[in-house]
Amino acid sequence: MSRTAISVFETVFNNLVAKPAKEIAMDITDILIHVHPTLSAEQRAKIEEALIASKGVVAATFSPTHAHMLTVAYDPEAAHADELLQTVREWDAAATMTGL
Repeated sequence: MSRTAISVFETVFNNLVAKPAKEIAMDITDILIHVHPTLSAEQRAKIEEALIASKGVVAATFSPTHAHMLTVAYDPEAAHADELLQTVREWDAAATMTGL
C-alpha cells in the first residue's frame, strides 16, 4: 500500500472516529484528481479545505510526494464525483479525475 493510501485511510479513520455512530454506516468511494503540479501549497490547502467542507467528503489529501495527485474519499450517497471535481476546478480549470 502506498504512503498516500495509508495517509488517506488514516484521515478517514480519524474523521469517522470523531463522528457519532449513526454517521459511520456509509459506503466510502475514492477518486484521484490530477491537478497542475505548480499549484502552490496554499492553493492545495484551500482545495483540501473546500473539499472537506463539502457534504459527504471524509478526506481530501494531496500526495506528499506527488503534488499533482489529490485523493478524495467520500460517501457516494451524499456527494458526487463531478461536483467534487468542479470544486477543484475553481483553482485549476484543467483538473482531471480518475477512479481508484
